[in-house]
Amino acid sequence: MPELWQPVRGYEGLYEVSDQGSVRSLERPITRRRKNGTSYVCVLKAKRRKLVLCKEGYLTVMLSKDSKVKLYAVHCLVAAAFIGDRPNKFDVNHKDLDKLNNCVSNLEYVTRSENLLHAAKAGKMHRPNNQIIRDSKGRIVRVVKRELA
Repeated sequence: MPELWQPVRGYEGLYEVSDQGSVRSLERPITRRRKNGTSYVCVLKAKRRKLVLCKEGYLTVMLSKDSKVKLYAVHCLVAAAFIGDRPNKFDVNHKDLDKLNNCVSNLEYVTRSENLLHAAKAGKMHRPNNQIIRDSKGRIVRVVKRELA
């Protein structure tokens, strides 16, 4: 199945994101300045952007617009482009818990508590400040976020 591409929100005409989790820049004219002060127009070629793994384990990408560069999590770009606007105070959840699998079919919007519960049930909770509450049968009921002293 071919990749489907959508514009990156806020960067229309500059970048696109695919349903498989790739990001590419679009071919476009840019103005450059010579050392003598004169300017000229050249064409910036379209190409796939390099994705970088951040310390939390998510793939990120650097996007620039109006001489400002920002770092974005790829799964958030995919969700915004293909699922729609993120509801207030919701997270983007990886259904299979693989932070590198940014296919739109693997992403969903969930509340923070649902996201923590999903990770806890799969044994992926790494933060010692989260307390897991279990019922009498050992099933996880909820996750309580504790503040570190």
